[in-house]
Amino acid sequence: MKLRIVIVALLTCVPLMLGASAPDWVKNQGKSIRFPESVYLTGFGMAKLSKDVDRAAAASIASGYARANLIQRIRVSIQSTITSSTQEKEENLSQYFSSTVQSTSMMEIEGLAMLEYFDEDADLAYAFASVEKQRLAVLCARRIEDGRGQIQQRIVSAKKFEEAGDRSRALEEYLNCYPVVRSIEEDRSVLSVVRSILRDEAFEKNISEDQVTTADIRAAVDRLLQKPLSSISDLTWYIAYCLRVQIPKDNFRLVVPSFTYQDTKMGSQFSRFFQQGLEAGIVSTAHWEAIAPEAAEKEAHVLSGTYWEQQDGVKFIATLRSIPTGRILASVEKSVPAALIAATGLAIKPENFAQAMSAQKLMSENEIVGGGLNVEVWTQKGKDNVVFTKGERMKIYIRVNTPCYIRLVYHLVSGERTLLLENRYIDESKVNKAVEIPDEFECDAPFGVEFLTAFASTTKFDPVPTVHVGEYDVLRDDLLKFLVSTRGMKKGAKIGSKAEQRIVITTLPG
Repeated sequence: MKLRIVIVALLTCVPLMLGASAPDWVKNQGKSIRFPESVYLTGFGMAKLSKDVDRAAAASIASGYARANLIQRIRVSIQSTITSSTQEKEENLSQYFSSTVQSTSMMEIEGLAMLEYFDEDADLAYAFASVEKQRLAVLCARRIEDGRGQIQQRIVSAKKFEEAGDRSRALEEYLNCYPVVRSIEEDRSVLSVVRSILRDEAFEKNISEDQVTTADIRAAVDRLLQKPLSSISDLTWYIAYCLRVQIPKDNFRLVVPSFTYQDTKMGSQFSRFFQQGLEAGIVSTAHWEAIAPEAAEKEAHVLSGTYWEQQDGVKFIATLRSIPTGRILASVEKSVPAALIAATGLAIKPENFAQAMSAQKLMSENEIVGGGLNVEVWTQKGKDNVVFTKGERMKIYIRVNTPCYIRLVYHLVSGERTLLLENRYIDESKVNKAVEIPDEFECDAPFGVEFLTAFASTTKFDPVPTVHVGEYDVLRDDLLKFLVSTRGMKKGAKIGSKAEQRIVITTLPG
């Protein structure tokens, strides 16, 4: 799944400072006078030594968490931009950032610097990632201009091939524009985060639409393929064929998760149906091997995607990435008439869509973007595009980077919230390891979108009122009151670190 963070070019690192006084970013959990938030994007991470993790490994883990923390801050900022843009009815901007929001953990950030510190007494490695916003904006603007140049060159080349009657080479050139388009989207989304301090017209231009739109590329591809689409099977063939043209390789392994509705990370009955057809198309048309998420190895790839309702139909965007590097290898998009989707008789949104969107918005507000403390939660199907069907059993895994307490909450379709774990302590022996929650949870009605949230704290959580229903403890407070009590700090309470992570799970009938 999309778990990697790629940091490329200009990466600098200051070695561990042994015996020196702790810098302010260690004392203040990622806050530093030297790196004001108005000028820098920053990330903070730490890792505890253990019998399986030596000092060098702890430093590497802490650096990884610091990078992840910085990326997470960018993701939250991008999501905020999308929310405000949607409120302003700039729907194109929301759609434009779709692939970025879905895979920000793979975003490439240039110019990143890393500071490290080791606390001998506590056996803790600390790391602090930073990048100057102005510098990052310049790098992103340069990459965008380079990408535009690549697209223009490929279009010129494609037209020459088409005029010469070489339709296959022309098709290849047009299709190879898509990965560049996706990279430009990522750079534009980063620019949207730093644009508040930039008033240069060039930067504003780089956030606006390009002269050559993806609609122009799609039209050229359709003209060369000359294959009308009259069914979902035709659509899955189209996507698989276009990907194969961009990657003419055999012995190619990839994960094909369910596409999600717009930028919600939510699946549906249609998304499951489409995933099954696309996986079959990948095998029969591209002649590649489709593997399960839990079987993914370092050599594998992941094909992620979204589908968007438009006035004249539904638009599909697919992006193929390398799992070990996060690099975009291929992409394709296609718009189809709404009638083609309607013919399946399947809903493209989850049954509880409105309720789930309301809950997701509430959970996203004041979301804890952890500093030193890091918590990860996932299922045996990963943590992105997760779909379970009736009768399937879900296994849950947690990993933390320092001893802490865990609160695990599951938000049901009904709107109830069950307390799966409360103040479960993860000690030093389990730090930086995948800890399997011993219970399994069977998927059953009612179906729709649900949320699994892991909260971590270096101090114990205050009790929350619950009522015992069946096998579970159900929270009595409404969602807002619960979030405030969990995320907030009481006056006079012992100061500790907190973190949280949430995954979206779509449940469907068999």
